[in-house]
Amino acid sequence: MRVDHGLCNSRDGFTITELMLVIVIIAILAVIGLAQLKRFRYRSKEVEASLNMDAIRSHEFSFVAEEGHFLTARWCPSDVPGPIAVDWESGTNFDKLGFSPQGRVSYRYSVGGYGDADPPEPEFIENPKDSIQETRDGKYDIAIQAEGDIDGDGETKKFVLTEEPPGKIKDLTPNEH
Repeated sequence: MRVDHGLCNSRDGFTITELMLVIVIIAILAVIGLAQLKRFRYRSKEVEASLNMDAIRSHEFSFVAEEGHFLTARWCPSDVPGPIAVDWESGTNFDKLGFSPQGRVSYRYSVGGYGDADPPEPEFIENPKDSIQETRDGKYDIAIQAEGDIDGDGETKKFVLTEEPPGKIKDLTPNEH
């Protein structure tokens, strides 16, 4: 015997089709959200590089005010960091500059000198050395560099900043990420 509660054709629960549709919608939103999160993480790591390069530049200006010349520095850390940040290494000219980033780093940094060259644009210096770079007004004397492989694909993201105004960081790999 069936009892009528006054509801016409009522049913309890959801059909399997409705549940599958909800699962598909949630999966699509998750994929979109993860892609945005990944992009946000890469951008935040690029901000780390920018802030550290600006800090190195400030330390270089302080050093020039006291010593009368720039100080170049070899790559630190010596290997290109991958997706996992690494510890900062001591024993380079960065110690003499007084620069040491807080915590672990996602990029490696260097300061390269140009010597007698007069490049119209800042360029990447592959093998910078710990040495002194004389200052020359109106010329590029040093290039502060950052390099990292934050997505682990084997291709490095590279940035250059010179001591010359306006002090804009140049992204040498703009299509990466």
